[in-house]
Amino acid sequence: MTRGIPGLIAFPAEHMFWRGDAVEEFNPQTFMAVFALCANAPAILSHDQLFEILWGEPEDGGPLAPRGIVRTHLSRARDALARLGVRIHPEWGVGYSAQDLLAEGVGAPKPVLKHVPYSITYHLKPSLRPHHEGRLASETL
Repeated sequence: MTRGIPGLIAFPAEHMFWRGDAVEEFNPQTFMAVFALCANAPAILSHDQLFEILWGEPEDGGPLAPRGIVRTHLSRARDALARLGVRIHPEWGVGYSAQDLLAEGVGAPKPVLKHVPYSITYHLKPSLRPHHEGRLASETL
């Protein structure tokens, strides 16, 4: 079995990944954790392995909540990774693994909405509703 995510190209100096038409940039620590997961996919990396990638072996023992730090870094990367067709899957009590959504036939998810959908804005005061072609959002429903 081959390891890794086919077609995912890493640029370590820039902390970026490229796949197809998508390019995503990460902070250095998150990049290293994501790189390790993607390079070893579909293997599971433990919380301890990922913490060591993020922090090394700190002399003072490191932060009090290492699992929380790992979880925070990976959860912040999820939307960007989804645009690359990669999903970080938590393996409860063990660690995390990377999954190739394109190889599984799922495809990259649709982009996350960057605006408030009309169904939500309908309940706003008319003066706060977004306008669409000169009409209030409630008039377009």
